[in-house]
Parts: sequence; C-alpha cells; structure tokens
Amino acid sequence: MALSSSGLGSGMDIDGLVSKLMNIETRPLLQLQQKQQVFESKISAVGQVKSGLASFQSALKALQDPAKYQTLAATSSDKDVAEISAGAKAPVGGFSLKVETLAAAQKLSSGIFTSSKTAINGATEETLSFSFGTTSGATFTPLSGSTQKDVKIPANATLEQMRDAVNKANIGVSASIVNDGSGYRLIYSSGKTGTESTLKVTAAGGATSPLANLTHDPAGTTMTVLQAAKDSVFYVDGLRITKQSNTVSDAIDGVTLTLKKEQEAGDAALKMNVSRDTAGIKKTLEDFVKSYNDFTKVLKETTASAPGKTPGEAGSSSPLSGVSAIRGIETQLRAAFGTASNNSGSYQVASQLGLSFSKDGSLSLDSAKLSKAIEAAPDDVARFLPPVPRSMARACPMCRVLPRPWPAATKSPSAP
Repeated sequence: MALSSSGLGSGMDIDGLVSKLMNIETRPLLQLQQKQQVFESKISAVGQVKSGLASFQSALKALQDPAKYQTLAATSSDKDVAEISAGAKAPVGGFSLKVETLAAAQKLSSGIFTSSKTAINGATEETLSFSFGTTSGATFTPLSGSTQKDVKIPANATLEQMRDAVNKANIGVSASIVNDGSGYRLIYSSGKTGTESTLKVTAAGGATSPLANLTHDPAGTTMTVLQAAKDSVFYVDGLRITKQSNTVSDAIDGVTLTLKKEQEAGDAALKMNVSRDTAGIKKTLEDFVKSYNDFTKVLKETTASAPGKTPGEAGSSSPLSGVSAIRGIETQLRAAFGTASNNSGSYQVASQLGLSFSKDGSLSLDSAKLSKAIEAAPDDVARFLPPVPRSMARACPMCRVLPRPWPAATKSPSAP
C-alpha cells in the first residue's frame, strides 16, 4: 500500500505550521530565560553596590582614626649631621641643635701574633671575665646592677677559636682578628656606646694565665685602647646635654634625635622643627572623597532610568531602578554632610573642614580650608569623626551612612 500524508500536495505550509507550534511550546522556556537574565543582572548590580559600599566603609573607617589627625612632621636643616623624628607628645615648634661629640664604643687591641692559628693557651681550659663600667683615671667602677660575663676558652685554643668563643658567648662584646701588615691582632669591641660601657677583661689565672696578654685593666692595661668609650655631647638651644648613645629619645619629650656627625666649633647650629603633618590627613580625606564619589556613581548607574525617545517607545532602566533601599542609601549619604555632629569640638558640620557638594552632586575637598582647620584645632578635627560604638552612632552623623548588611549576592533581590 502506498504511504500518504494529509495535506501534502495541497499547498499547505507544513513547515511554517510546525515552526509556529514549536514557538508556542518554547515560549515558557524563553520567558524563564528572560527572567533569569533579569535576576542575574540584578544580582550583578547588587554585587557592584556591595563592593562600592565595602570600599566606602573602609575609607570612612580610615577617616575615623584619631592618630591620623595628631601626626607630626619633623625636619632637620642638615640630615648628614642629625636627624629628628617626632611622636604624638612632641611639642610643635623649632629649636637649635649643635653636635659636639658623638658617642663611641670602646675598642681594645691585643699585641701581634704571627698567625691567626697561633695557639694562645696551654692544655688547660681557661676563663676570661668581662665587666662593664666607668673609669676615673686608673680606677674602674663596675656598672651598678651589671654582672661579670665569663667566657670559657678551650684548651689549646688558637686565636681564631678565641675569637669564636667570645662571639658565641653573646655577652655584649664582639671579637675580630685584624691583620695590620705586621701581624694579627685580636680586637675586642664593646656592643654599646658611652662611658658606662668601658671594658675590663680579666683572666682566672691572673698575671700567670697564658691569656694574661689578652686582658685589660685601666690600672695595669696590657691591651691597647684603639678607641675610647665616649658619651655624646650636644646642645639644644644652647643647653649642654650628655647621653650614652647617639640615638637620644629622652632629651625632649616625644622627640628622637639621631646624631650622625660631629661639628666644628665654628659651625652653625642646626635648625630642627616639629610641625603638624597635614599631608597624611589630606590624603585620607581625599581617599574618602574619591570613595564617596565612586560609590554614589555606582548607585546612580544601577538605579538609572530613562523614558522612550518617541511616544509609545519603551524606556530603559537599570537593574535596580526603583529599589527604594538603594535610593535610601544615597539620601542618607547626602543628608549626613548637612547634619551637625554632637561633639564638644569647634567643628560641627563637614563643610567646616572643606567638604562640600558640587553642582553635579559629587563631593569635593577644599584643601586650603582643611589646612586652616587642622592648624587651628587638630584635636577638634579628629573629634569630628570619632570611632564610636553602634549604640552611640547618633553622636556621629557620618556613622549613620552605614546601612545594614546587604543580602548575599547569591540571593535574588526583590523585583522593583
């Protein structure tokens, strides 16, 4: 029997009918795909808002650090002679400094040995004792509270082994061997500068010890003083000051001086100055302004909408257009800058620090106005944006811009 199909040869558009039927059947799937695209675009937009909000919160947190408003800058007229650094307690102002003497650590040299491998003691272990103190003429006075440090020198030790034993003991004295062209010498170097770190070295066997020529006593020295222990001597505004070190942090409260070079008698005194460091504060506020503008740009882009260009033409809208929560964030941000802060300082609104809005809605910073505010009352600038607990957020209008955490990006936001 021959096969036949109803409609074939009748002129009917069978392919068209099948195609239309397929379109009808696939319409629910297409609608689901369109909804998926809408939700994915909303999720992506929420992710952008979350990222922008996180950056803004970080910038705001940095702005609330009081230490940034109390930073001081210190300068020296000649860093080759002396440097200066200032802490939070340093007085703002200038002073003169003249360096007369740098502190030095004592260095002692032994006599000459023909080789660094020369045996320096016999078959018995020896003990060398090191003490720190001060000298007056030939009198050595041990430093109060210090204890004698002993170093065991092994039997049949060479000059090299002697050096290594001292260094390994870690007693605040280093040993080295120097060949001056005529032979090898053992050098002791005190680990600290100042006259209170003068060395006295004794041997357990006294004058009969094989190591007697490697001991030192101001009353009957057997080693050569290559460099005497010295204190630093300097003048601050003409006042003579003596210290054990070249790094001095207890002469002026909050100021650390690093002495580097001695001056001649006729040299001019250095000019040292401590001032408020406004550069760091400005940078923090500039970062905050940029973060604010970046964040509000994201809010506008994700909520923007526009009508059709011609009657009947559909308009365009961004993924989060019409979402009230997004508009609420921007409203809170804008309002915060015009709300007075409940603090006891001189500055109550952001505009007093040079923060203001431009015509396009972006935030700008007047650096000159900020500098004047910092110079006039740096502590009040810091007080304007204090780090406060959530329970006291009303005391800081800028803190109210921090909304509740946004839903996770994996969750679809509600349709507008």
